[in-house]
Amino acid sequence: MTSQLTHHIEQAIQALIADGKEPSVALIKTRIRCKAPIPLIIHTLQLWKRTRLLPKNENGPKKITEKENPPQDRILTLEKEIENLKARVVFLESRLQSS
Repeated sequence: MTSQLTHHIEQAIQALIADGKEPSVALIKTRIRCKAPIPLIIHTLQLWKRTRLLPKNENGPKKITEKENPPQDRILTLEKEIENLKARVVFLESRLQSS
């Protein structure tokens, strides 16, 4: 479920960028067709604003050789994965609190 939500948020951000708009929570919320928790949208948007990159899709990491992936890129990738995991924790905590 979270991977689907992350995917929808990523698509919304990409669509907004393609339209020449600066992504915001409100614009993302209007673009996605499913109900996504605001904390997950905010977290993904904050990550995008910090790095101008999107978190990896939950389908798994891409296999890249060391030559193509210098240490700085590996660090950024790991940081993005941590941010993505934090967003999932926030989402799960919000679901637990609403039950």
